[in-house]
Amino acid sequence: MANFFSSQYNVLGERIYKYRFRFDMGMAEEVMSEIREEYDLIFTSPPYWNVEIYSEEMSQSCNKYENYENWLQNFLYNIVDYSKRLLKEYGFLAINIKNTEKYKIADDICAYCKREKWELEKTYHMRLANSSYHRKVGDTFHTEPIFIFKKSNI
Repeated sequence: MANFFSSQYNVLGERIYKYRFRFDMGMAEEVMSEIREEYDLIFTSPPYWNVEIYSEEMSQSCNKYENYENWLQNFLYNIVDYSKRLLKEYGFLAINIKNTEKYKIADDICAYCKREKWELEKTYHMRLANSSYHRKVGDTFHTEPIFIFKKSNI
């Protein structure tokens, strides 16, 4: 993604995308604790607890945190807390997260952000194509919310 955006030029050879950005790879709760810069926007799309499993390694958050409540407290809520520290005054946190059949992840994160005095600025509904693996007859798209929270300095 970074390579794509940093290599976009117009017909005159001028760089189109002039904004600075940064991608940090790793376990968010560890990477974010080391960052000392401030940002206008932080975007995250965390795994949906034990629904999205990318590996069997301990770095997979559902392997690192043994139950949903522990995962919420020590992973997801930590990401929100680190974001508040890393964002500039009135910066934005965008979170792509949804409820699952078993866990109300989106409801939980929205309630936490409200308790922590974040302002819910807007909710977008991203339309995504279903993979052939998950597709049912006539079921080619689904939506996922992206919550945009504004840092409040109350």
